[in-house]
Amino acid sequence: ELMAENNGTLSVTQIANNLESSVSSINRFLITLSDIGYIDKNYSDNRYYLTNKFHILSNKLLNQNKLLEKYVPLANYISNKYSAVVNINSYIGDSVFHLYKDSKVFFSKELDFKLGDTVPAYCCSAGKIMLSEYTEKELEKYFLNNSLIKYQPNTLSTENEIREEIKNVKAHGFSTHIDEYILGLFSISFPLKSINRQRGCITIIVPTSEKSRIFNREFISSIKKRISQ
Repeated sequence: ELMAENNGTLSVTQIANNLESSVSSINRFLITLSDIGYIDKNYSDNRYYLTNKFHILSNKLLNQNKLLEKYVPLANYISNKYSAVVNINSYIGDSVFHLYKDSKVFFSKELDFKLGDTVPAYCCSAGKIMLSEYTEKELEKYFLNNSLIKYQPNTLSTENEIREEIKNVKAHGFSTHIDEYILGLFSISFPLKSINRQRGCITIIVPTSEKSRIFNREFISSIKKRISQ
């Protein structure tokens, strides 16, 4: 993870300092990772970088991802029919991460999420789905370990506000985002059936000014029905 954040710029000493380890220990790890092809060394400056083997590995994982296999056709259908950006997201730790995007339209450069990008859970519709599935113990831990930043005027930034929102998500079976993390955008997320213990959701995004196109009883009922099939 450290090397991915600083790829191509880290020396043995820098890695050791960041990981609070000894240079000799880090050297042993680097030799092992180099032998199996995951890192390489730039001998002009003696710094290490990750190789393309990680891209090959992640591509293999995506090609075998059962959540994507089942729900990408649904994302394609929604994107085409409703002229919306459609994301499939999953979860890691207390964050939502981006798995797939289908976009026939362009609303905002801030929507240009890449594979693996993460977003704080409490201020996006996908994250609210995740939090609605937490146990009370998990929720308490979440609020203890995460700062609640008010990114926009509409951002829910107190525990009470977020807990109330979670109740609404559980009651209605979907969650929404209205100018909370990114201004000018409305999104609605629906939980997907867990596959191979991988949980996720599908998120449909339109400009806030056009939210009535997807924030209506007919649309919500249709998407829920297709997910359940």
